[in-house]
Amino acid sequence: EGANIRGPEKARRLKKLLKAESIELWAYGNSSGDKEMLEMADHAEMV
Repeated sequence: EGANIRGPEKARRLKKLLKAESIELWAYGNSSGDKEMLEMADHAEMV
């Protein structure tokens, strides 16, 4: 449900969700709209 979130908005929402949590972030992307999210991950994979 809802709009497709991509690009900078995806990264912004992920940061808001995680806040200042100290976690190891794994991210998987499949389009150019995942670029920002992958850049903020500790472990990133384009699939």
